[in-house]
Formats: sequence, C-alpha cells, structure tokens
Amino acid sequence: MNPISRARAALAPAALALLAACADSPAPVSRPAEVVIAPPPMPAIAEPTPAPAPSEVVSAVVAAPPLEAPAPELDAAITPGSAGAFGGAAGNVPHGISSIWGAGNSVFAVGSGMILRSEDRGLHFHIVPGPGGSPAVWGPSANEVYVAGDKVVRSTDGGATWSDMGRLPGHAYGIWGTGPGDIYAVGGGERPFVARSIDHGTTWIELTTPIAAGWFYGVTGTGPRELLVVGTTPSGAPATTPGLPPKSAVFLRSTDSGRHWTRLPTFQSTTTEFEESRGACFTPKGLFAASSYALHFTSNLGRTWKLVKAVNAEVLALGCRGDEVLVGGRNRKLFASRDGGATWVEDPVGPLFAAPSFSSVQAAFVSEGGEAYVGFEGLYVGPRRGSLFRRSP
Repeated sequence: MNPISRARAALAPAALALLAACADSPAPVSRPAEVVIAPPPMPAIAEPTPAPAPSEVVSAVVAAPPLEAPAPELDAAITPGSAGAFGGAAGNVPHGISSIWGAGNSVFAVGSGMILRSEDRGLHFHIVPGPGGSPAVWGPSANEVYVAGDKVVRSTDGGATWSDMGRLPGHAYGIWGTGPGDIYAVGGGERPFVARSIDHGTTWIELTTPIAAGWFYGVTGTGPRELLVVGTTPSGAPATTPGLPPKSAVFLRSTDSGRHWTRLPTFQSTTTEFEESRGACFTPKGLFAASSYALHFTSNLGRTWKLVKAVNAEVLALGCRGDEVLVGGRNRKLFASRDGGATWVEDPVGPLFAAPSFSSVQAAFVSEGGEAYVGFEGLYVGPRRGSLFRRSP
C-alpha cells in the first residue's frame, strides 16, 4: 500500500465517528452576519453658479437682449451743435438707423436690431432691449409705440418692454396711423401689401389694393380716414436691360380707411426707367414726394408736379413738418430746407464726419417741437457703426 492509501485508511474511522455524532445531535447552522459596505464618500460639489435670468417676458413680450453692451447712455449721439447746426458724430451709435419718430419729449430711432430711446427731446439716448431687424417706427403717443419689420411689436410703457403683435403678410417698410385704433403697415414680399389694425395692433387685416406686383415703401396721411401709400410697380414698358423690367412710382390714396383706392398721377421721370417713391409727407402747402433721384411737390394731389430738388443720388429718406423739409439718400446726400423748399442747405452734417464717408442717409424726422433728426447706415469702414445727428429748433 502506498503512503496516500495508508493515510486515507488511518483517517476513515475518525471521519465515520464524527458523522455519527452530527447525526445524533445536529448543531444549528448560523447565517453569516450581513456586511454593509458603505460607499466611499462623494467629493464635495460646489454650489452651481445661478444661471442668468432669461429675458423678461411680459404678455408675450419680445425682450431680446442688447446686441452689444455699450454704455447705456450715448452722450456722443446727442452732443448739441451750435445754434441752427446739427450736433452728433459719425459712428456714434452701434448700428445703422433706418427710421426715426417722436412725440412730446420722446424720440425713437430704430434699425439693424436696436431701438434707441430718448425721453428728453433727443438730448440723451438709451439703447432699449427689444426686437431686432425692424426698420420702421411710429406711435399714437409717447407711451404707445409700434416697430414694424416682418412682424409688429408694440410698447405701452414708452419702450421699456415690447409685445409681439404678430406677423405681417411680408416685410414692412412703413407704419403710420390716425390713432391707436387705426394703424397701417405697408411693405412687400410675394406681393406689395397694406395691413390694417383697429385694435391696437392685436390683429392685422390685409387690405385689397389695385397693385399686384412691386413694393410699398411708405404710408402717411391727413386722417381721420385719408391715407397715402407710396412705392413702386412694374410699368409695363419694354425692358431695355434684359431681366430688368422698367418700374414706375405708385401713389395710392384712400379716403375711406383703405376700402377703396385711387391711383394718383405721378411725376414724369427723365433720369431713370426704374422709378419709385420711398417716402411722402404732407405739409400745409401740399405734398412732398420722393422719386428715385429727386424731390417733387404737388399742391393738387398729383394733377401737377414741380421738381423742387435734384438729389442726384437714390433718395432713401424724407421728413417734413411745417416749412421744414429734409431729404437724403446714398453717398451722404442730404439737403435741408426751412422755407418749404424755396432754398436748400447741402450736407449740413458734413463737418461732423471726421473722414470722408459715402454712407447713406436712411432716416429723417422733424419733431413737433422743431428738432430735426437724421440717421445714417453703418459706416463702410471699421465695425459698421451707424450715425445719428440732431439739430435744435
């Protein structure tokens, strides 16, 4: 027998005895104690930095943040000029200005994603957070103000907050009204349109006009039911330039709040086959209206027209009140008259440009108090900052 077999034989009796003892008196089997394994301590987590509060929304308010963070007060925009002269500086506002309007002590200038608001007749302007890309501004009062682009937004607190009042049939280039219950927005897109609201901008109804193609650029009137819409439409004349049909200026007049329209006779153009009108304004003497490259006047609603100023550049801006008339356009063309167009001052803001500039005049406005305002597109050099100028009465 080998050593392993001898060991097994020696252990067998002892094993049998142990098994017999267990069978006679079984010992209780104890369960192993539970072992709780504590997880390792988590590393300390710093309290998260509170997220910035979202833009305030009040009754569907569109409260976009400012496009940039300049000082809230733009003193450079309103540096007073000498008596009878414009004050301001080239490039003194963040972006180009496309429309200016005011009432009482308030003045608003809009364009390229910003709204400038003054509460002291244009002596100081503040950037107001609000909707961007809206090129036209108007209001029935200093507190209730409308800004129109591809939609209309409204403020009822002087421009502190803005409510989204809905989209329009296209992009608006002009807005005007006889009061808060009778507002008109005009523009273009798939077709020229005139939209009317009779409930403070809450809803808009597109009005039917006799113009099926082209653009409407401006709307004004004498109220309470008379309004004038200006723009451009294909003239139907044979094209001398392939792919560019000739255009003619459009003047639509309504005396029943847009239910019916009359197309007024327009001035005769000898300078271009692509005629248009981007603005018109009534004065006690009659109607001033822009053509593509000049300013015209009629005292009898278009039966006869008089050329009052050759601008010799595309006319983009027109403002008038009383005997004061401002007309401007591309290549920094700007003319001002204080006697109803009898005499003119050319480039009255020229000395305020530190360097030669051909940026365009895009907005002009004369306030009830006699202050005159002119807004320019962005400069062609640097960060494309706009320019705003003011002249005291």
